[in-house]
Amino acid sequence: MVNFEKLEYSRDFMFINTFYNKFKNNSHTNKLIPISKLYEASENIYDKIKDTIKLSIPSGFDFYNNTATNVFFLLEQSGLGIHKEDFIEMFTPRDINQNTVDDVTYTYYNLYNITSRPTNAFNSVNYAAIPKTDKHRKSFKPQNDFFVEFDFDGYHVRLLCEQLGYELTDESAHMQLAKKYFKKEVVGDEEYSKAKQINFHALYGRIPEEYKDVDIFVEIQKFINSLWIKYEGLGEVNNPVSQKPFTEALTDMNPQKLMNYLMQSLETSRNILILKDVLRYLQNKKSKVVLYTYDSLLFDFSKEDGKSTLKELQTILESGKKYPVKFKYSKDLCL
Repeated sequence: MVNFEKLEYSRDFMFINTFYNKFKNNSHTNKLIPISKLYEASENIYDKIKDTIKLSIPSGFDFYNNTATNVFFLLEQSGLGIHKEDFIEMFTPRDINQNTVDDVTYTYYNLYNITSRPTNAFNSVNYAAIPKTDKHRKSFKPQNDFFVEFDFDGYHVRLLCEQLGYELTDESAHMQLAKKYFKKEVVGDEEYSKAKQINFHALYGRIPEEYKDVDIFVEIQKFINSLWIKYEGLGEVNNPVSQKPFTEALTDMNPQKLMNYLMQSLETSRNILILKDVLRYLQNKKSKVVLYTYDSLLFDFSKEDGKSTLKELQTILESGKKYPVKFKYSKDLCL
């Protein structure tokens, strides 16, 4: 969070490494190593990084250290149900025993990326980008009754509009903007698809020349300019939710990239708070949230919890109708 670099130390403890290499699939390896050797290694690590951990705490540290890590730790405990043989055939994990127990595979979220947007690739399987083929998706099965996926409508568009103070209704965000671009109330499929493409480019700061005078793009450009002025003047810009800083330590920064980094970070921090509420709500229920993929959440739902649980989850996700969601369900991931 300070220098946007990984804090790493060398694992130059040959005695310990011998055990880890020889018994890499044994969950009790540390019990075989004399505790004095583990203590010595820990002291050695501390000596190497003590100057770094004594640095002043950066803004945003508390949010990620106390909230984000707890949320993703709890999320990882749920696991995804699988048909084991099909899963192995379709995904060829490097070591099936590393993160699979019986018919459940466990994910691993890496939070430490420049934008703070987590990745979820583990054991040679990218759980954040599961292929859309039926064969891949049918290798997953619910541990309860069925999967339910909630998708946010035009998520980045709505997040950005909230920062701009630009009002949107609960109608499709892309549809609302399409009506503005094409100056009509009835928008066809082709125009809707084009509007989505325009919005995608705008989110990366590449506002199409022919639409630059549309009111929302005028506001987006003002927002980009104000971020860059603050970045150059103060040396950093902070995520308004987590306070994560984007500082001059970032290389090759420009106004458009800064805005995009901030929006990805804002998406992540808001989702962390939503997941915190979701996990709290589900703590005494059989249903559980099992996968997070940026603009959607996947639940393993138990019918014992009743339809009211789905309605309550929708209420939590939508945050007072500001972020409308739609959901679909299935016995596999062919949603």
